[in-house]
Amino acid sequence: MTFLRQRIISLIALVVLLMIFSVVYVLKGGGKNKSHGAGGFSIPIEASKIQMRDVEDSVVTIGTLNANESIIIRPEVIGRIKQILFKEGEPVEKGRALILLEDEVAHAELEDAKANFMLAKSNHQRIKKLYSKNFNSGASYDEAQADLMKAQAQVAIKQAILKKTKIEAPFEGIIGLRTASPGDYVQPGQDLVNLEDISPIKIDFTLPEVYATQIKNGQSIEFTTDTLAGQTYKGTVYAINPKLDKDGRSVCIRARASNDQNLLRPGMFVKVNVILKKRLNSLLVAEEAIVPIGNDQFVYLVKDNKVQFTKVELGLRKDGKVEILKGLKAGDVVVTAGQLKLQDGAPVTIQVESK
Repeated sequence: MTFLRQRIISLIALVVLLMIFSVVYVLKGGGKNKSHGAGGFSIPIEASKIQMRDVEDSVVTIGTLNANESIIIRPEVIGRIKQILFKEGEPVEKGRALILLEDEVAHAELEDAKANFMLAKSNHQRIKKLYSKNFNSGASYDEAQADLMKAQAQVAIKQAILKKTKIEAPFEGIIGLRTASPGDYVQPGQDLVNLEDISPIKIDFTLPEVYATQIKNGQSIEFTTDTLAGQTYKGTVYAINPKLDKDGRSVCIRARASNDQNLLRPGMFVKVNVILKKRLNSLLVAEEAIVPIGNDQFVYLVKDNKVQFTKVELGLRKDGKVEILKGLKAGDVVVTAGQLKLQDGAPVTIQVESK
């Protein structure tokens, strides 16, 4: 027992000596790791310099591409298709003949109307001469004049019917897939083929009503589509529906973008980035530098190898960066990692300077 007691006392004495030695060693600046702020030792940190860059206040939504102009070609008169003058999927010019209907009957009816007009005209001239010599009554003259006008109107009607047997493209575009063939007997209003003008192309999208007063004609947008991954397209807002959607409480907006290569197609789903405002030369810092306390935001500003706990006012957050509206200036350096070890005025050493 005596031996064991002496052994324990010796061990306790050894531990006490080691602790005393360690304290003295630290107080004299021993060791390579000076990571403690107490006693004036430098604390290792990561820091980043304030960047100056243009920022955009924007909102992201989804939209759909639509043709600039889109119609279904339909006949206005009854008849049989005589000839189809286009190839499916090809571009066509405005005014180009697309479909011809059989027009023999229309021609014959026009000639009949012209003959009736000539007869009515001769009859009118004869009665007019008699009326001028008081050999005929005014009623006969009025009747002859009315017959002449009716005959003239019939000629105009038959000419219009004949013209409608030739169906033309109302605008330049790309013809779609036809649903009829030569020899088909078609009715007025029957779908024959679609025609799409896709250059430029329209982008339809909606925004919550909170943005109704912030969106204006002429504002820029950017959009992407999964179909053409890696490409970003630019457009311009040109129409805003004055009436909000009562179901979704949203405003409907339409923009236009160039589509010279016809890669964008109506019906595509797109992701739209609406640029509301653009500020030049804004100050940006990494989000990791921000230290929130209550409703206020702070950063540790590095000056002369010491930190200053500085209050800042934030703006936009985007892509891991935060806009600084007040509290810092260009070129300032702030702590981005190691804030938990810091207090105002603590000496620091920048080990890593992040971008």
